[in-house]
Amino acid sequence: MAAKFKIPVSHFQGEVIVFRDQHEYDHVEKLPADSVALPVRHGYQRSDIGVAPLHSFRYGHHGPRYQVRYAAWRGLTGTEEADATRLELIPVGHRVLLLVPSRRVQMVQLDTSTISHAVEVSETGVTDHALCGRSFPYNTRVLQGIPQCPDCIESEFRWVPFFVRPYVHPRDRKKVLSKAEKAKAEYARRPTVFDKLLDDTYLEPDAPEPVRAPFKIDPETLDETEDFIDPREGKVVTRAETGQRFKTEKAALKTEIKAARRSR
Repeated sequence: MAAKFKIPVSHFQGEVIVFRDQHEYDHVEKLPADSVALPVRHGYQRSDIGVAPLHSFRYGHHGPRYQVRYAAWRGLTGTEEADATRLELIPVGHRVLLLVPSRRVQMVQLDTSTISHAVEVSETGVTDHALCGRSFPYNTRVLQGIPQCPDCIESEFRWVPFFVRPYVHPRDRKKVLSKAEKAKAEYARRPTVFDKLLDDTYLEPDAPEPVRAPFKIDPETLDETEDFIDPREGKVVTRAETGQRFKTEKAALKTEIKAARRSR
């Protein structure tokens, strides 16, 4: 079921990023829920990430385990280890590394030769640099498309940091729909205003219930030559015969047991 729906992710931790040209762009990508995900704690750029599997834990009890190397501030480097899991198991708002193709629709910027480059971003906005290291002039417009720069798409797949955006799981959505349908059915079963106006018991709840008329036999439809048999009498006779047969069989069994004891 995991691969049947997609989860929205974004490079930015906030809801909407407003760029210098005052246009809003949240850059939400939707990826399959069963995508391999690495939950990480630190923030870094795509060009500074290195991911390597830890072979000693490759097929351990907790699944594949990876070591993430990143370049920190002032040339310092850091590492952390992360267990591979599915994207749908990452809580909303948490940072995660996802292995995605480089040739995909994403944020791009155009250089002077109108070649699109993959935009390098931080948690709060763009960095005026491309993934290949090229710098862009101030206030370069951010577009949406597939990068054309050979250096930006040199690797077919790349580990990219994202934040999981809010979403509703199809299972939870189905529960909400079922609750709404039940509420709608319950509302449909309720009497309408016209039903209440036509119902005397609703307008006068303390009114006594009408007395049922006694059953009477019409003399004109009664055939005196026909023998009437009450079905209730037949049930009484059958019950009496069953009780008598049980007593007889019980007495016969007692007699047989006593005779067998005397013969010993």
